[in-house]
Amino acid sequence: MDAETSIAVLRLGLIALLYLFLLQGVLLIWRDISRSSRPARAASHVPGGRLVVLECGETGLGVGQHLALEAVTSLGRDPSNTIVLDDGSVSAKHAVLYSRRGRWWVEDLKSTNGTLVNDELVLQPTPVGTDDVIQLGRIKLLAKL
Repeated sequence: MDAETSIAVLRLGLIALLYLFLLQGVLLIWRDISRSSRPARAASHVPGGRLVVLECGETGLGVGQHLALEAVTSLGRDPSNTIVLDDGSVSAKHAVLYSRRGRWWVEDLKSTNGTLVNDELVLQPTPVGTDDVIQLGRIKLLAKL
């Protein structure tokens, strides 16, 4: 084998090692993101699911009041919502809470003030479990699923 062939083989080997290194980096990041997802909670059932008002803002609801959940529960200021939260900090169609495959999920509907679960901003459908706090504007609701 002459020197030029040896150098070409070494270059190809170096390129292969670089791609392998990049692949391992991507896999490491992917695993880290997957692990950072909240762990699965016990399955939630639709019957008996409710929200308990922790902070009511100007909604007219009372602290401690229980709000029954349906399989798909919309929340917001608009009267067509399942749960109407008539407060200026809540958007007309603020969020939706739904049960899918035995778990509850909350999804923000591009609201102005955002939706939070346990003080974390909801950017995509997010699992919700018993005793999680859902915040819509100034309104705080405790999930009892």
